[in-house]
Amino acid sequence: AAIYAAANFYFFLVFGTYKTVRGRLLIDEIFGIVKVFAAGTGVLLVMSFFVRSFSYSRLTLTYTILFSFILIGGTRSLIMLLERYFIRRGHGHKKLLLVGTGQNFSLLAAKITVRPELGFTPVGYVEETPSGTLGQIPLLGTIEELERIIVSNQILVLIVTLKPSFHH
Repeated sequence: AAIYAAANFYFFLVFGTYKTVRGRLLIDEIFGIVKVFAAGTGVLLVMSFFVRSFSYSRLTLTYTILFSFILIGGTRSLIMLLERYFIRRGHGHKKLLLVGTGQNFSLLAAKITVRPELGFTPVGYVEETPSGTLGQIPLLGTIEELERIIVSNQILVLIVTLKPSFHH
């Protein structure tokens, strides 16, 4: 059981399953855990095949795998749902500034606004040439004023979506 736990710990690290990803679907989280347990089970089976002193009954191995998956998968799912619950209510939000122009810029702003579980609070947006509104997100200035806007609003996340013609 210790070898199985160590193998699962290793694969959780290697596959990046310990990282918290905002907006990840619950099904993606569950499949990530299945991938880890499949790799850990593979290590356990290889060990039992090549190392003759390492032998457990198949029923014991099945119970170990099943209970580990239920406990770890259930716990991780519960933590993920609690994180989403608190993020939707504004806890742990990061201040976001959008910089850009074009259709992709408008679509991105709309997605961030309607998905509070991502954990971003749009403080405003900046355009090369101020041309209009972006829903409920206020215009804060132009790209030339970007540094001042970031410092004065204590922005933690900056998303830039500029047209290819803007790149020099």
